[in-house]
Amino acid sequence: MFNLNYESNINSLGPKEIFRINEFKVYSQNGEDGLIQYIFSRIGICNYRFVEFGVQTGEECNTRNLSWNFGWSGLLMDAEKGYVKEAKTNYRDYPKVSIVDSFITKDNINKTLSDNGFKGEIDLLSIDIDGNDYWVWQEISIIDPRVVVIEYNASLGLRSLTVKYDESFVRHEKHPSGWYHGHR
Repeated sequence: MFNLNYESNINSLGPKEIFRINEFKVYSQNGEDGLIQYIFSRIGICNYRFVEFGVQTGEECNTRNLSWNFGWSGLLMDAEKGYVKEAKTNYRDYPKVSIVDSFITKDNINKTLSDNGFKGEIDLLSIDIDGNDYWVWQEISIIDPRVVVIEYNASLGLRSLTVKYDESFVRHEKHPSGWYHGHR
């Protein structure tokens, strides 16, 4: 018979099963809202601050639940002016969230973070720019995130694989089918 004691049951599971049972979606694309909540329930929260880039309109992203339902503050960034305009409308009642129009590169990420008041420890960094994610992540030195979420393309398998860095990378221009994207 299944023991209703959550801690007893979860301790008998492997990492994959633990993550799977904690997945749930509020505003995230898949089950990231639940996974993020689970991770912070285990490690604690320091300053309730986040940075996320590649958010489009901010309606379906990894940090919306944190800002809208738990009062976190943070920085959202996207390169599409139309998306940024809509995100600013969507977040108009959330003054602790800044929204910036910026095409992120490995050369401008640290300055962009600094210019927007982000340095030192933050709780969460989420990267979803469909192509240069790894290269930008490698260059970030001004913030020290406790948890990092980076999208990957699971259809390519679990192996070390990345695209060549291209400062002007746009996924649909590189590959019309959109293979330069991530899904868990």
